[in-house]
Amino acid sequence: MNDLVTPSKDEVLIQLKRVLASKDFKSSARLSSFLEYIVTKTLEGEADQIKGYTIGVEAFGKDANFDPDTDASVRVEASRLRKALTLYYHEEGISDPIVIRVPKGRYKPHFFYAKCPSL
Repeated sequence: MNDLVTPSKDEVLIQLKRVLASKDFKSSARLSSFLEYIVTKTLEGEADQIKGYTIGVEAFGKDANFDPDTDASVRVEASRLRKALTLYYHEEGISDPIVIRVPKGRYKPHFFYAKCPSL
């Protein structure tokens, strides 16, 4: 992840801490757990394991019988997470150097510099 347009693992972890310390994330353990889980898995090279089932069981503590096809809680929380991140970057995180985004329809986060240098 070390190049001109992709933040390093350490930079992403620092950004994750910033986001988790924000008012909206501090007040929502579920959103914080979700974000921390997907960012950590991605940084560990395990993004392929980020699925509705694994998020439900490993991040939310659901039992092994959890079925993401019939229980929409992970999809609902993903939508809430996207909105919370958008709000964060428009308010508290407006000057942050790194952006964490979760594209719609996906759970794997993307990391990038807020202002990429011109190449």
